[in-house]
Amino acid sequence: MTRVEKFNKMDSKNYHYVLRGTVKKDGEIFYLEIPDKTQFKIKQLPANYPSEESSWLTTLNMTSDGKIISINLEEISDEVTESAMTMTGRVTVLGRKMSFAQLKVSRPPLKTLRISVHPAHKDMKTGQTWSVTAVRQGDILVTKQCKIMEKDRKE
Repeated sequence: MTRVEKFNKMDSKNYHYVLRGTVKKDGEIFYLEIPDKTQFKIKQLPANYPSEESSWLTTLNMTSDGKIISINLEEISDEVTESAMTMTGRVTVLGRKMSFAQLKVSRPPLKTLRISVHPAHKDMKTGQTWSVTAVRQGDILVTKQCKIMEKDRKE
């Protein structure tokens, strides 16, 4: 399987997020340092990773209220900067006063993700499917655009 085939396999229509940074090691712990000096612990790292700054297709590991606690570096990306996160998923949790929404993002045959964004859209309800674009600010994802999917829209 070529690198392009692997990347296309990882680049699901339901989820896309690229982080750019440099893999660094502190003792036994690997982390990705991104240009704004934020550091994310790496939970999964490919065996032959580059030592220079690179763009990575990533998956995030988050707390239930939406803080990024670690990342998985899946594949190197050709994108030159950090991307906005785009995802489509079912709303499973809404925070108090709509402070955040957690979406269950299916990516067959890959692992299903649970991604939280801040704040939730005012019209979100659990069980609905939404398409969301978010940007990272520090260790959280901030909602930029939301759109309910057609099958969940009320006529």
